[in-house]
Formats: sequence, structure tokens, C-alpha cells
Amino acid sequence: MPRIGVLTTAVLAAAFTLGVSVATVSHFDLESPPVTEVLGVGSPTETVPERWPSAPADGLRLIFADEFDGPRLDGSTWHTCFWWAPTTCTIETHDELGLYTSDNVEVANGVLRLQARRERATGWNGRTFEYTSGAVSTGGSTYSEPPKEPSFVFRYGYVEARMKVPTGRGLVSAFWLPTADHSWPPEIDVMEILGSDTSRTTMHYHYLRANGTHVNVGDGWRGPDFSADWHVYGVDWRPGSLVWYVDGVERARYTGPTVTDKPAYLLFNLAVGGTWPGSPNAKTPFPTELLVDWVRVHQRPAGP
Repeated sequence: MPRIGVLTTAVLAAAFTLGVSVATVSHFDLESPPVTEVLGVGSPTETVPERWPSAPADGLRLIFADEFDGPRLDGSTWHTCFWWAPTTCTIETHDELGLYTSDNVEVANGVLRLQARRERATGWNGRTFEYTSGAVSTGGSTYSEPPKEPSFVFRYGYVEARMKVPTGRGLVSAFWLPTADHSWPPEIDVMEILGSDTSRTTMHYHYLRANGTHVNVGDGWRGPDFSADWHVYGVDWRPGSLVWYVDGVERARYTGPTVTDKPAYLLFNLAVGGTWPGSPNAKTPFPTELLVDWVRVHQRPAGP
């Protein structure tokens, strides 16, 4: 399919600010367990054929897409680390065992491949890691020389990606929307799948109550073995509403005034190890890959 370039607006660009400390950023606060509110989820159904957009189709217009059809990753769109690092990185608050590097990111045969390997590597912090893996984001980097501005940020819309996840203890496949101003929370997790339980996808939203309590809203939906085939994961983000979809079918919903209105960017990563998934074992296959066929963002013309 033809590639559609990144669209940004002056409003979104102005919303991106720097100066927030690294300590405020975390994908899942494991040291201070949040209050968890469970959402209702649907029952398993057969996988529906791929549609575009998968859901919902009420007047949406495409504002961003990457079909990964080129010979290599588009470096003007994607940064291969988190915003606080220019080259290698990890999420230390998760006790992850893998080091994210650009060598573990590849585009080939129309697919983005984030590969995890069992290999020793030294990170930017001097620490030696026993595993490496891949991550990409449109959020840029404040520590690159020169700093890499975000290539795409947005506020509200329907976000979806077609993915195939790996299996194996100690792996976590994730597609999430961090805030463009680097504050945390809020955070919208489109999907997270443990390699040790690939028939369950989790859909979460993190936010702070007025009293400063961290709340983790969401739950998981148990369906087919997501590692066996391609599936489409999406979230419809509107003012006061988040609705999660798997293969075009609604699986979870959250509504309320606490839904964030902060611009966000796109981030995919394949984590190795950590407090949540545990460590890989002898049966965990390496090398292994998180595959992304495409990612798309749609908005409603009358929206913000």
C-alpha cells in the first residue's frame, strides 16, 4: 500500500515541552502498585478479516500511517530508543534485563521487526546486559546531538496496528501512547501481551487522581493464541472516553473526566525480563521477534 507521510500541526508541536525529569517517566509503576479498576471485557470470537480502519468508521480521516514497505526504517519518523537516551536504553524502573539498540530494529519484506537476542551488550550507563531487544517511537530524543524533535504527536483519534507477538517466558510485547510532554502518568496502553500467556492481551490506562493516587484502569481479554497469527489492536481515544478493540471488536471501555487530553506519541517495544514477566528460562526461544505490519492513526474532522 502507498506510504502516507506524517502530519503534525502547530498546536501539537507547541504542546511538546522539555525539562521533565527522567524519574517521572515509567511504563508501569511497579514500586508503588496503583489502584486498579477492572473493566468489562467481551467474550472470545473468531478473528475477523482485516479491515481498514478496523473500527470504528464514523467519518474518520487518516492523519498518520507507516506500512513499513521501504527498504529500511524511516529514521525521520522513528527513534530507536526512549526519549531520555540517544543510542541504547532500557526501562530501569522495571528491572528489565534487555538493552534496546538500533541493531535490533529492522524493516524487511513490509514488516517492522523488533528482535530480542540472548547476547551480552554494554549500555549507555556502563551496565552489562545479557539480552538485547528493539523499540521504536515517534517521540524523538532530548539527549541526541542535536536533539531529535518528535516526528508525530496527536490528541484524540483512533489508533491501530497489525501485529504478531512472540512467545516465551520473560517477554512482553507492547504498543502504547506516552505523553508528548514526558509527564507520567497519564499513559494509554493499546496492548501488552506476556510471552508466557499469549492468549491474553491487556488494555490499560494510567492516570492520577486529584489526591495524587496512581490509578491503573483496565483488564485483560482472553482470546486466541495471539502468537499464532496476525491481529489488529486499537484504541479509540475521545474526550472522556477510551474504547479498546481487538480485530475490530470492542473488548474494553473506560469513560470519565480523568481521560487525558495531553498530546501523545506512538511507541512499540519488545521487553525482556523485569518484575512483571520474570526472567527468560531455558525454553524461551532466542532470537525472537515482535512483528508490526502497519500502524495507522485516524481522526474525526470535527474533533479537537
